[in-house]
Amino acid sequence: MNQANVDRAQRIKRGTQKVGHAHDERQAGREVLKKELEDTKLPAGSICDILIPLQNPKKSARANVDQRGLDDLIEKIKRSNQSDLCDVADEWNLIHDVQPVR
Repeated sequence: MNQANVDRAQRIKRGTQKVGHAHDERQAGREVLKKELEDTKLPAGSICDILIPLQNPKKSARANVDQRGLDDLIEKIKRSNQSDLCDVADEWNLIHDVQPVR
């Protein structure tokens, strides 16, 4: 394990554990993710949209936070030995069919 990634995973977990349905909570959680994923190969915008989607005011159905997906991502970041998280990014891109960050 890379200690920087362990620390990054802990900051993401702390910053996203209380994300609920309120717009401000979701926005704060998304900001934590984006900040912690800067300078990595992970597509922060795509990850935020999938795991912590913002509520569409035109739709009555709630956009649910993917807590299981978020927990899984945090665990993969914690276990990664790559400072740019390229191993985690490769897996994310395969699963979610996202173009890699260059």
